[in-house]
Amino acid sequence: MKRKLFATEILLGLIFCFVSCATTAKFKGEGDLCGIIVDEKNLPVSGYFISCQKNGMPSGNAISSESGLFVIQNLKCGKYILDGKKVNCTDIKNLEVNFRDRKSILCCKAMTADGLFERVESLVMAGDFKQARRELKNLRYEGNSYVEKMIVVYKGWISAMEKDRKSALVDIKRMKRFREAGICKFAEELEELLDGE
Repeated sequence: MKRKLFATEILLGLIFCFVSCATTAKFKGEGDLCGIIVDEKNLPVSGYFISCQKNGMPSGNAISSESGLFVIQNLKCGKYILDGKKVNCTDIKNLEVNFRDRKSILCCKAMTADGLFERVESLVMAGDFKQARRELKNLRYEGNSYVEKMIVVYKGWISAMEKDRKSALVDIKRMKRFREAGICKFAEELEELLDGE
């Protein structure tokens, strides 16, 4: 009987501790929000721009170091929204962070272009064309770059697989304008696929 009562007291104590920890601030004043940006292979991403806002108002920003670390200084305890971007990486959008512990490090994941293309390819092969298109929209790139060209290639492939002839032909036309042998050959293969339907 004593053992049951003791176990119940411990359980109630843990519940109280959890609830009180979840509802009260961990620190007073200001602190530095520390985080790390990693890619799909958990490798650090340097030069990633992070911005922070609270209630729609800017609260600070930072750029990740070579080790992927970033620090947004002088934040009060509370909830924040983080956004991030870097060319040839996926964006971080509307990441809600409850900053309550100055000792913890936030880990954020951003896929590289190559990692995203692998993911899109697996989605296309699985027949999840809508998700593949959504994933491509998250990738930031520069105009007339290799990444932009690959996005056009993947969009054309997705349209052909969806049997959306009109969209596929638009992307095929764009691919041919790149005048790169590998891309032009793939555009011809997509045309043959469309003509065979």
